[in-house]
Amino acid sequence: MFIIMKKCALQTVILGLALLCGNQNSLANSGTKNIYSPTGPVIAAIKADITANRLTRPTGNNAMENIHRLGLIAPGDPRIRSYKDKVAAKLISLGEQALQENKHDQAKILALRALKVAPHYAEADFILNTVREAHLSERNALTFTPPKLKDGVVTTD
Repeated sequence: MFIIMKKCALQTVILGLALLCGNQNSLANSGTKNIYSPTGPVIAAIKADITANRLTRPTGNNAMENIHRLGLIAPGDPRIRSYKDKVAAKLISLGEQALQENKHDQAKILALRALKVAPHYAEADFILNTVREAHLSERNALTFTPPKLKDGVVTTD
């Protein structure tokens, strides 16, 4: 009887250890795994920066600097390109918003930053062309042509 009790106790301990190990493995395979990897904190910072629109500024605390850190930790990581595209898309979106609000200088800056991050965005070129056209229109509207005078009288000729 003593041997049976010992065997049951041993089986219970083994079962408990197996369950405990199984739970640890399921935790390791869950989303919390990334926090404990070398890239985890950097990826969390990138996501927070993008959400907060800290895309290329302020220096020392922005998504692009953290994307660069990710490249140092994990060169060739496919998420690098994905995050750069997200930053560029957000810059384009902010640039389009600035354009709609007639904040041409801000729109131009955002478009130029987007092109630095991801040169393949045609939307950035569209913003730059629109800003260029707006500046030309403003310049032409400000150009004053003095009236023609003939013998001291204004003519329409």
